[in-house]
Amino acid sequence: FPHGITPWPSFVAVLVCAALMGTLYQMLFPRPARWYVVAVALVLGGALTGVLTLSLTPTGERLAEIHDLWSALRIVVLTVGLPEEAVKGVAALAAILVFRRVMTPAMAFQAALFAALGFAIVENTLYAKAFEGASLLIALGRGIMASFIHSLMMMIQGAFLARFVATGWRRWHLPIIGWLLAAAAHAGFDWGMLEPLTVYLTKGGDPMAMEAAIMQSLPVLIVGLPAPFVIGLWLFRGALRQTGEADPRSREPGYAARITRWRRAGNVLL
Repeated sequence: FPHGITPWPSFVAVLVCAALMGTLYQMLFPRPARWYVVAVALVLGGALTGVLTLSLTPTGERLAEIHDLWSALRIVVLTVGLPEEAVKGVAALAAILVFRRVMTPAMAFQAALFAALGFAIVENTLYAKAFEGASLLIALGRGIMASFIHSLMMMIQGAFLARFVATGWRRWHLPIIGWLLAAAAHAGFDWGMLEPLTVYLTKGGDPMAMEAAIMQSLPVLIVGLPAPFVIGLWLFRGALRQTGEADPRSREPGYAARITRWRRAGNVLL
């Protein structure tokens, strides 16, 4: 990424999108996560993302190593799926452990979502800086879509972190399994897009080369793109249902009506 500061309108757009998504995540659960849990998960998610960005090989060098689907798979697993989901998972787990005395399964799931938003804020800001010609458009587009997609991956980890808390903090294999599954979903999501992206960037979007790359990646795209949406939203819906049943507030008429509307919208989206 180029050096310098992201244009302030783009940075504000990234923050506004993250704030909207964070508000949504707080509203959907019977009780909003405590502000200090949200703050720690968000800050750690962003800070660890900055460290990861500095430690990874520059994007251009990684893309230069892609020649076919199998080389793309190696790149997405080793430099995208595993490290990025590890960063988000560590941020969420740290927030959960720091506030262990007040932590509930629902709050553990919410900590995972806010760790994802912290990650997305830093990543979206860097992309907005990298594409200065369309900085604001990138900030708004990624501010919604990329933040949501990172949240989907953390819904997978969040389900396992919530179970980890619910079972008495003893089953340490659960966060590890959640991390590996989220990394697999993330790698699968990016895998089919990486070779066409490389062709576009290295060959100037040559139509023949692009068509060949897309057709070669099509079977992976058909499976990899929708899988995190279905898995993540299914687990999110399950977490909302379980925490709602355990919280007395879920029996309040106003809250029950609101959840009914969201459940209907979620079913349509799934």
